[in-house]
Amino acid sequence: MNKILLLTAVTFLLYIYSCKSNQKKNAATNYNVTDTVTKDIPKRSDGTPFIIYVKLKELEKIGDFPSLEFGFDSLQIRIWYGASFSDSFQLITLKKMSADWKAELYFLKYNYDEKRDKLISLNKRVEAKLPKSGWGNFIKKIYDLKILTLPNAESLPGFAECFDGAGITIEVATIKEYRIYNYPCLGSFLKIWQCRNALEILELLENEFEFTRVGELYNQ
Repeated sequence: MNKILLLTAVTFLLYIYSCKSNQKKNAATNYNVTDTVTKDIPKRSDGTPFIIYVKLKELEKIGDFPSLEFGFDSLQIRIWYGASFSDSFQLITLKKMSADWKAELYFLKYNYDEKRDKLISLNKRVEAKLPKSGWGNFIKKIYDLKILTLPNAESLPGFAECFDGAGITIEVATIKEYRIYNYPCLGSFLKIWQCRNALEILELLENEFEFTRVGELYNQ
């Protein structure tokens, strides 16, 4: 009887230790903080997620990027940038953890199979970045451009369907919310203020973090 009680106690302690370890792991990475996140993911006419979202799911898996869909504590913004007919693209991550900000710039390149109909891996290089104007000024500028709240481009009156050219996809995650939106063909719909803002967001990042974006259409 005493042996059974001892085994039960040990099993319970191991369970508690396992739970605490998982909590520490999640706290350390700031990911997967809750399974009750409100999600804003644009849908196609048939009700399925739009194609950019599906593509990013594939990139997350192959590139080993943790998903933001389950939340992030406190705030993470990902800005994906690429151009048609280019195998290279870039990702800028902005992370706020407590009161501190951190930025990273990824240079990424697709690797396809011989027939170029299946993505098999990514080349990945990352650099830590600091904004030239300081975090306070930079965050004010990018918030003024509505990076947290811009709608998906295809929902805007006057925006036409667009496939070629350069564009950005932005993900925003907090502990309670996740949203994703896309602006293709940057520079083509500048009469729409949200499209102007999207382009200005990219230009601000390029200037503050001092990098050159990958080649535009046909230039890479």
